[in-house]
Amino acid sequence: MIHTASTTSPSLIEVDGITREIFFLRGHMRSGTNWACTLLNLHPRICCVGEHHFERLANELLAGERPRTIVRQDAQLREAVWDGVREMVRGCMRVHAQRHPGATMIGDRTPAPITDLLPGARVIDIVRDGRDVLVSRVFHSIRVDGEGSGEFASHSAKLGQDPEYFEKQPQELLSDERIVRRFARRWAEVVRESRGFIARADAGEVDASVLQVSYESLHEHTEQERARMYAFLGLDPTEALPLSTQATPGYSDGSTQSFYRSGTVGDWKKFFTADASRWFNEEAGDVLVGLGYEKDTHWSRA
Repeated sequence: MIHTASTTSPSLIEVDGITREIFFLRGHMRSGTNWACTLLNLHPRICCVGEHHFERLANELLAGERPRTIVRQDAQLREAVWDGVREMVRGCMRVHAQRHPGATMIGDRTPAPITDLLPGARVIDIVRDGRDVLVSRVFHSIRVDGEGSGEFASHSAKLGQDPEYFEKQPQELLSDERIVRRFARRWAEVVRESRGFIARADAGEVDASVLQVSYESLHEHTEQERARMYAFLGLDPTEALPLSTQATPGYSDGSTQSFYRSGTVGDWKKFFTADASRWFNEEAGDVLVGLGYEKDTHWSRA
């Protein structure tokens, strides 16, 4: 269903006499939101920019442990904070709209669960097999940690000595139970939160329209899925530019340390040991089943 925001919707802004519409691109980190954003930006009517993390800014006041403020104890003040955040969103999106005068759909790409940030807004939610997300996130964390002293320091050192180390010793990538469980648990939390939001939207409890796109389908049917995203945003898919190099499925610059490491579907099978499978399954197996990636939670015993 194509959603059209009402003329009074908070998701609508007017810039230079032209009405623009704000939308959101969401999903757990390493689920393909960067790639989806690249695909969206091939359409001349779309400006998708990340990452703003508007919800995180609000939660610093409303949910953080310090400093303790009166805002958390007063419902009216909490709503005032959210009103301010929503106006900040609109203000930031106005800036992007001014920089891209041809765009009528202005999007925020932030890897996060869906929230009711702007009532009436359209949301594209990218989902991906959490096991592939885990592998991608670990490689990303190793790259970010570099030569630091963080929890991935030893991994970084091995990769620094041999860029193909984990291709040769794949069983070592997910050898830390604590990391596997934490990353799996967080992925499951984000997906559950977003699925709960979608259920509430379908029930009419929140004013939103959500298009959920799987990374795997986007990878296999890129043209069809990007056309579906354009249509969801009320745009003509035929106006989009052809695929660019970094917008093609599984793009990689050839480096295991690159941000653009190849997003191969099913890459997890190379790195998951029996232990890693069990740890992940205990934390997030039900979510894999709920998304249709597995028929049941017995996959980890195979």
